[in-house]
Amino acid sequence: YHAEANNTFGIFVFAGYEPATEIFKNQVELNNYGNLIVDQNQKTNLDGVYGAGDVCVKELRQVVTAVSDGATAATSLEKYIPNIVTALKLSPKKIKIKEAVQISKETSENDDSFITPKIKQQLAPIFAKLEKQLIIKCSLDHSKLAGEIKSFIEEFTTLSDKLSYQFEESNSSPAMRFYDENNNYLNISYHAVPGGHEFNSFVIAIYNAVGPKQPLDTQIINEIKQINKPTNIKVVVSLSCTMCPDVVMASQRIAIENNNVDAHVFDLAHFPELKEQYQIMSVPCMIINDQDVYFGKKDIQQVIEIIKK
Repeated sequence: YHAEANNTFGIFVFAGYEPATEIFKNQVELNNYGNLIVDQNQKTNLDGVYGAGDVCVKELRQVVTAVSDGATAATSLEKYIPNIVTALKLSPKKIKIKEAVQISKETSENDDSFITPKIKQQLAPIFAKLEKQLIIKCSLDHSKLAGEIKSFIEEFTTLSDKLSYQFEESNSSPAMRFYDENNNYLNISYHAVPGGHEFNSFVIAIYNAVGPKQPLDTQIINEIKQINKPTNIKVVVSLSCTMCPDVVMASQRIAIENNNVDAHVFDLAHFPELKEQYQIMSVPCMIINDQDVYFGKKDIQQVIEIIKK
């Protein structure tokens, strides 16, 4: 089907009715199809355990009914908990107003931080394995995105002495680009602040660029090495997309292993012109050499096959 100029066309993929309830088997009551059996209050056969949405036995499976189930389950649970507290004679801890103010103050003082102490602790052993220096060059204009990139990278590079940054004014779109210690471009750029689900892809990109790298099957590495044509990959994402990091990491790993490939990540929220130019209806969206557009989750083997076309 070819949509007419300036018109859109959507395909809705039906995933089926099979409920993913194997984990609850022999714990709560299920029907023959694996759906949760609940009462009018969304309660299962176990006290304190509630179900909501399409996973339950129901006549109509739509977003509106799922939301209604969730509200009913939450309200029922809200009534159930005080009864348990009373029955077990528990003494819930009450936070005094003074303590609450102190907690609020501590939280607000950290509101400007991109990286929490817990995340820093988790990243420490990863960054301890970095083998080379990575220079992140930031091209900045006077936009909001540029300001966010500047603040992010100033904080992020404090996590390791192997990381550093350079700022330069630019009239082009704000971006962060990876360079090695010899000032060689590593074929990776971010036109985004890698928050949300893209924070992991950003860390993995650094690990693969100047660290020991994630292991890859020898056959896949050989296929990447055989790419002999210049290939520009734009991966358009949203920071809330759970499937986007897979495409981002696959594209970046190929770019790291082969200088013929250049991988760019764009946050669609900051680049609405890309949405119009390539008629982007969903993310992840992968654009090859500014011509061929591909949507949906893809692993590294699938990205290689697309490049080889």
